[in-house]
Amino acid sequence: MLARLRKLLIAPEYPGDPERTVCGRLFNIAALLLLAASVVATLNNLVAGDFRVVIVMLAEIFAISALILAARRGWLRLASVALPVLMLVTFSVGPVIRDGVHDSATVALAATMVLAGGLMKWRALAAFVAVTLAVYFAMGYAEMTGLVNNRFAGFTDFRFLLGVCISLVFIAVIVRVLTNTLIGTLRERRSAQDRLQLSEARFAKMIEATPAATTITRYEDGTFIEANQAALDLFGRGREEVIGQTALSIGLWPNPEDRARLMASLQAGEPINLRPARLRRKSGEIRDMLVSAAWVELDNQKQMLMSAVDITDARRAEALLQSSEERFEKIFQASPDAIVISRLKDGRYLEVNERWLELFGYTREEILGHTSLELGIWADPAERPRFVEQVAAHGALQGFETRFRKKSGAIINAVVSADVIDIDGEAHLIVPILDITERKRAEERIQQLATRDALTGLPNRLLLNDRLSLGISQALRRGGSLAVLFIDLDRFKYINDSLGHVIGDAFLKSVAERLSGIMRQGDTLARIGGDEFVVLLENIVAMEDSAGQVARKILGSFAEPFSVEGHTLSCSCSIGIAVYPSDATDPQMLIRDADTAMYNVKEGGRGSYRYFSAEMNTRMQDRLQIENGLRKAIVERQFQLVYQPKVNIVSDEVVGLEALLRWRHPDGSLVTPDRFIAVAEDTGLIVEIGRWVLEEVCRQLQEWRGRGVSLVPVAVNLSVRQFTPALVGTISNAMAAHGVTPGQIEVEITESLFMQDAEEVRTILEGLSQLGARVTIDDFGTGYSSLGYIRHFSVNALKIDRAFLSDITSSSQNLAIVRAVITMCRGLGITVIAEGVETKEQLDILRKLHCDEYQGYLFSPPVAPKQIEGRYLEVA
Repeated sequence: MLARLRKLLIAPEYPGDPERTVCGRLFNIAALLLLAASVVATLNNLVAGDFRVVIVMLAEIFAISALILAARRGWLRLASVALPVLMLVTFSVGPVIRDGVHDSATVALAATMVLAGGLMKWRALAAFVAVTLAVYFAMGYAEMTGLVNNRFAGFTDFRFLLGVCISLVFIAVIVRVLTNTLIGTLRERRSAQDRLQLSEARFAKMIEATPAATTITRYEDGTFIEANQAALDLFGRGREEVIGQTALSIGLWPNPEDRARLMASLQAGEPINLRPARLRRKSGEIRDMLVSAAWVELDNQKQMLMSAVDITDARRAEALLQSSEERFEKIFQASPDAIVISRLKDGRYLEVNERWLELFGYTREEILGHTSLELGIWADPAERPRFVEQVAAHGALQGFETRFRKKSGAIINAVVSADVIDIDGEAHLIVPILDITERKRAEERIQQLATRDALTGLPNRLLLNDRLSLGISQALRRGGSLAVLFIDLDRFKYINDSLGHVIGDAFLKSVAERLSGIMRQGDTLARIGGDEFVVLLENIVAMEDSAGQVARKILGSFAEPFSVEGHTLSCSCSIGIAVYPSDATDPQMLIRDADTAMYNVKEGGRGSYRYFSAEMNTRMQDRLQIENGLRKAIVERQFQLVYQPKVNIVSDEVVGLEALLRWRHPDGSLVTPDRFIAVAEDTGLIVEIGRWVLEEVCRQLQEWRGRGVSLVPVAVNLSVRQFTPALVGTISNAMAAHGVTPGQIEVEITESLFMQDAEEVRTILEGLSQLGARVTIDDFGTGYSSLGYIRHFSVNALKIDRAFLSDITSSSQNLAIVRAVITMCRGLGITVIAEGVETKEQLDILRKLHCDEYQGYLFSPPVAPKQIEGRYLEVA
């Protein structure tokens, strides 16, 4: 109840509107006073029995209550205007009627003017005053003219009315002026308070919003009176843990002396701006700070404002950045790649590493601030714009191959990468350069090795096949022809064997140079192995025998001897020709057909050329069948040995046997050596066949000895391919396996062996001599050796080739040769054996020449072991 009464009696506040607050309070006071006066007047008149006045007072009470309620509901302006009007009406009806314009009526109107001056604004007040004066003048005029008659009517005149009206106006104006002055004062005070509050709010917001840890402490004792959220976060504490405490009490300073020095500087008036300091968080973590502090006056008290910026992470980042920069510098300088950093817009060099200086040969002072174009580093200056364009298009670049020029003028090959980096807000290029000069040379060398013959530099088989395939494709499109010439040097093996591989290689190089000199532009000369060369002739006209013309030119070039390392060497060649598309349409078939034609030339006497024909292919197929048959024969042991006696020319006694190889084909036919020995030599199968022959001869000697047959030495023919350091061991093992005693095995070799490595040959011959194996030179006179050369080796016998005996009876030249050989061998202590003796006349001549031994069909053809045993060997 009291609260409601208090609320009724006390006017409401209007924050931000001082005028309304004043008006409300004046209205509330006036209304309550009038209400109280009206209640008293009502009671007084009720006692006096003046019910007419009571009714008027009750109406007034109701009206005042309504105005108070309207003012509380927000209609204060309307209520403030209505209240003076209500007073004017009340006082006009009551006192004015009773007293006229004198006495209580004048006082009532004066009170009304005071109320109107306090509640109404100037415009409303002026209207109200005008109405009031008009009513007052009307009442006075009525009294003066007798229209109204009261006890004071006789005293009314114009001077009285004018004086009262002036007084009323003066009262209203004075009250209004005082009210406005009061309102202005209140408004100014309110404005100052608002500004202060706004300033404080802004200051608080500013303190709170600043990212720096900001605190306000008392000057006297350093107690925290304010701290923003950044400071609380930095301290790691809540507001209640900080406000009212000091920095020392919460252990904020790891070293209190730091705070003491800071305070001393502040007391001395020194500026504290971003001074390094260290603070301890609640967790115990130490943070690096930059502290600023200053004295400020707040609430008329001296306070210290301090802000701190946490630079711990920044310092760590700075340390990491510095470490990163140091690592980058170390890596940059130690990189095996040359690295340059240049401005993107103009290419001026900002930095280079040591490898770059080493690679290009410049000093740092010579290049920094200059561009690559100024230094002439790009071998092709047009490459740099292309390089920059690609970098700009992709933002980076990898694997850009180019060439650079060193300070010395030397050109290097390089692979360049590039990335755009930002340095001080400007785009730069970091460009690693990898020197691939050696790699390029190696690649070229590998390419050379892959497609070129290492000895002559000519295209090899791989490059030949590539060009041949391309040539066939072009010929097919154009409807043209091409030819392949397969060249094989005749008897090159003898040059290689007699003079050694060094001379042989030099000879091949000379041949390559001579052949290259006669090639047409666009022709391909290739070496595909050993002494084999191939010529590819493109765009030929088959009807004009273009290939034949080139072949004849090649053959003619071999007519002139070759001068090689002080040796004058003569050699011919055999050439086979295959033509596209008449002979074959496949590259490999063309080469095969030309090879077949070349072999056909060799079989026909060498030193010529032939075009391929189908018949040649048949012979080549026969050769291939023989090779395949030989391989099968080795596995299935299809070979057999026959023996031909060697006879003492004086006593006609059998003094030895020669083991001769025969091939019994599965179809029952007997293949003679002249058909398969050459193939076996070419394919290397002769080594395996020769090993079998040695084993079989030793086995046969063991068998004969087991039956008590009187043994004679057996000669075995050896191939050049068998004559290696392993030969002595092979023969020794075979002899030991079958119990063959020294002297029972003889070996026959060709004279071309003596043209190989002399020391190796001598060593092998000495090993054979230690085994007791007699060494015979077979087919003497068909090679390049001489008795003067052979005498330096351990040779026991020499066989005169049957070619010298075939016409010895009619050819004085052959007779002279045979006589000379026999005479020289007798002088050297070398036994002479004549082979191929078929007539008595040949035998008589050999006896006259004092030949030692002979063999041939005159005495006996080669026969099987049983026949040898039955005819020529005696049982002990």
